[in-house]
Amino acid sequence: MVNQYILNNDVEKMAHLESLLSIPSINPREYSKSESYNRLDFIIHPEFGQGFVSEVLERNTIKVFFQDGQERVLGHRALVLN
Repeated sequence: MVNQYILNNDVEKMAHLESLLSIPSINPREYSKSESYNRLDFIIHPEFGQGFVSEVLERNTIKVFFQDGQERVLGHRALVLN
């Protein structure tokens, strides 16, 4: 069901991220190039801050929407799960 959750634009993506940030019991995973990620995983990146995986692009590449409203493509060594 999670993969069916659709965020159509940056406004919806920001609303989703703000909802994650507002729940104290939800803690982001520390970003690591050696980890595997799924769509909508909540992460914290050492340079870009908190965000969530908005899209799994390829086996070792994800797109992450960050607090500053920017989406960035990040590469990995680990297998990324759909």
